[in-house]
Order: sequence, then structure tokens, then C-alpha cells
Amino acid sequence: MQETYTSEEDGETHYMDVFKLKIEEPSLRDLLLIQSIFFCKSSTEIELLIKEQSNPMVFFKVFLELDCKNMLNYLVFDSRSIMTLLSEKNQPYFSNEFPLFFKNMDGQSAIDVALAKNNIRTANLILEYICKYQNSYIYSHLFQHNLIELMTKGVYMFPLLSSNIIVAEFMDIEGWPEISFDHSTVRRPFNGGVFDLRGDSIYHQIFKSIASSDAK
Repeated sequence: MQETYTSEEDGETHYMDVFKLKIEEPSLRDLLLIQSIFFCKSSTEIELLIKEQSNPMVFFKVFLELDCKNMLNYLVFDSRSIMTLLSEKNQPYFSNEFPLFFKNMDGQSAIDVALAKNNIRTANLILEYICKYQNSYIYSHLFQHNLIELMTKGVYMFPLLSSNIIVAEFMDIEGWPEISFDHSTVRRPFNGGVFDLRGDSIYHQIFKSIASSDAK
């Protein structure tokens, strides 16, 4: 996935990698296992089937046949299965290059599905994973429209609010001043994406009073 923006300096269109998804071609074994999951009659059967696998990769792979999703999106109703798949023993299969949790083609992420199903335990497990293994501001878009719901439904928010996803230091943003005469800590609301911060006009819009003082 790439972000497109037009530079105010040269007026040209630039592209920046946000994150990568690897669309896999399922093997016959993958297809049979996925089909078996959907034929399970209980959450216990699903959990046992997951534990019987030599590794969890089939559940982490993104398949075109699953609407460009991985199986985690379909298992969010079962917190025990999610706990098994995201356990520390599977850490060798977690990838920094390819995230497990992202917004799908329908604009929803697995954590949104968990909230819709009121599965707070699953939401906590996913949030814990994201804060530990996807701890970067580029995933802030996952929480752009659901923060209030996460709070009101009792999801444990401290890891997120103290993570690099929400609290990040940005250096050398195009259009922003390198120094300011105001050294105080100032907080302002901004509900756009992190890539919307580029440009002198955005800085003046968010920090209007400071920008005016610096201009004097």
C-alpha cells in the first residue's frame, strides 16, 4: 500500500510505502484446512484444529480467495483461537514487513469486527499485538474512527495511548518550521491521517497562534 502526495516544494507527485501485503496463492492443503475451519461445529473444534498445525502461517497468509484478508479476520468471534494464534510461541512467524492487522477492502480491520461482535477479549488481544509488533505511526489509521468505541466498551487503552502509534515524534516534515520560539508543550486536535500533515498550510491551521507568533 502506498500513499500519494503532491510536494509543495516541487509540485510533483510522490509515492511512499505505507505497509506491504503479500497476496499468497493457496495450496490444496491450505484450501482444505480453511474449508475445515468453516465446517467446525464449535469454537473448541476450531481451537483444536489450530493447535494441531505444525505452524500458524496458513492463518496469517492473505489470500485473494478470502477477499484479500487473512483468517484472523474470520476468527475474531473466538477469543481462544485468537489467543492461541497470537501467543508468544508463534513469535518466529510474526513479520515486521507484512502486518497481520490492516484495513481490509471494506474499510474495516479485525479490531473493528471484534468491536462489532462485542468481543472485548479479542479486541484486547489484537490491540496488545498491534502495540507490540506493529508499533508505528503508519498504523494510526486503524484507530482513526474507533477510539471512542474502544474506550466506552472497556478495552484496555494504556498500551495504545503510550505507543508510537499514537504518540510519535516527527522530524523534518515538509512545510513545517525546523525551530520555534515557543518551547511549551501544546496539544491540538487533528483527525486526519499522518500523511496529511505535510504542508505549511496544515501547520498554520493546527498551530495558528504559534505560527503567528513565530512569523513576527
